[in-house]
Amino acid sequence: MTSSQKPSSTPSTSTTCPSLQREREPGFWKPGALPPPAGSTSRRSSSAGWGKPWGQAFAYIYAVLSHPLYAKRLAKGLKMYLPRIPIPEDPALFEELARAGQELIRLHTEYETLDPWKEAPPKVREEANAPEDPYQRYRVEKMRLDKKGGTLRYNDWIRIEGIPQEAFLWRPGGYSPLEWMVRFWKVEEKVPRGKGEAIVWDPNRYLREREEPRYLLDLIGRAVRVSVETVKVHERIGGALEKLLPSPEP
Repeated sequence: MTSSQKPSSTPSTSTTCPSLQREREPGFWKPGALPPPAGSTSRRSSSAGWGKPWGQAFAYIYAVLSHPLYAKRLAKGLKMYLPRIPIPEDPALFEELARAGQELIRLHTEYETLDPWKEAPPKVREEANAPEDPYQRYRVEKMRLDKKGGTLRYNDWIRIEGIPQEAFLWRPGGYSPLEWMVRFWKVEEKVPRGKGEAIVWDPNRYLREREEPRYLLDLIGRAVRVSVETVKVHERIGGALEKLLPSPEP
């Protein structure tokens, strides 16, 4: 930039996705470059992903990056450089993955609006001797998950049965949502940074603050439903990604 040029102080109001900077491998791009010149006839501007609305482009990227096949195929390369986004030449393929990404985004951001038990196979079994007080009935101390048997012991008188194995296949961060919940939602004594006085983390207080004694139990049902539906979306677009992504790196 020369001394006579001044950066614009007006933020861009463009609603389309700017171009992507090309990597060395054909068909792979990464964010960072300026859009191609107007009227360009290069391969870059003719790819299916150019000029798409930001929301649609983001949904496409979300579908690609969140699929287990992406990390599997590019495992070696991801240790050395930033994620690369394949841009399909076929507009229909781009549209298919963008729609899948929009569905995944809805599932992963609006899960608390889902009916937890309407379409999920698990069944909640409550024993007859369960306390009448709802906050005591749905109190949690430490849940126990049996992945092989598809059951979760919520507390001494509530058990969830019939959890499908698909609920454990989607593993964001290395654990399925149910596994994360079992690890996190429990009464536990902690010493901050290993020093000082111990504090007690009690998630039951949160249930009282929300005034929803069943919140955690229903959240488990939502986690199962989101996991199962996520796996279904991943299976549906698996064939498309098989063609789009490169062969496994040696």
